[in-house]
Amino acid sequence: MNQLNLDEISNAIIDDLKKYATNIVSGFALNSPRAVGDAVQEYLADIGLPKILKRYNIDVNDEFGRRAMEDMAFKDTYGNYYAVDVKTHNIGTSFNMPNLISVKPVS
Repeated sequence: MNQLNLDEISNAIIDDLKKYATNIVSGFALNSPRAVGDAVQEYLADIGLPKILKRYNIDVNDEFGRRAMEDMAFKDTYGNYYAVDVKTHNIGTSFNMPNLISVKPVS
């Protein structure tokens, strides 16, 4: 089993999203930032992240309530918990509100 490398995982996610972007979001959905964000989140939870984490023998949990901070999560082989909150950013706009999140560590 490979050792968990967060930089490698984030780069793999970006490469995967670029590769499958037209399949993830197309047509009229491109006009709606919310639709784009929802499509990216659904793809990452159902296909993208599980496919990437498979090489580490790690399963992804995407069963969270509507008010949960994380959209998906996973634990590494040491029991460290990683909460994933999918955010998208429209670089074609001139003003964007920051998204700040605080997380309490799980002991």
